[in-house]
Amino acid sequence: MVAHLSKSEQDLANRIAGRRKQGGITKAHLVINAARRRRGEEEIQRGAVYRHVSGRSHMRSQRETRGRPKTLTSSQIARLQAARRRLIKTADSESRILYYSYVLLKCV
Repeated sequence: MVAHLSKSEQDLANRIAGRRKQGGITKAHLVINAARRRRGEEEIQRGAVYRHVSGRSHMRSQRETRGRPKTLTSSQIARLQAARRRLIKTADSESRILYYSYVLLKCV
C-alpha cells in the first residue's frame, strides 16, 4: 500500500497547484513522485494529489470520524446517577424521573 502524503508533500502540492502558472495538480503530482523516486518510495497516484488540493482528503486538525463512537465515561455516568437521585428526592415520588429528564433539564 502506498504511503499517504506527508505534511511536506501536502505543503508542496498546495504551493505548486495553488499557482496556475506553475502547472497545477499534474505538475505537483510529477514533482512529488520524482522526490519519492529519489527516496526509493512507492509513487502516489494523481487522484490522491487532486483530492488533497481540492480539500476532500488530508484535512489537518480535523476531528476523527472513523471507528467506534465515543461512550459515556464512568464519571459521567456517576454524575448522571447523582443528578437523577437528586431529581427523585425533589419530586418526592410524585412523578417519574428518567435519564432523559436530566438531559432535558440540563441539571449538572
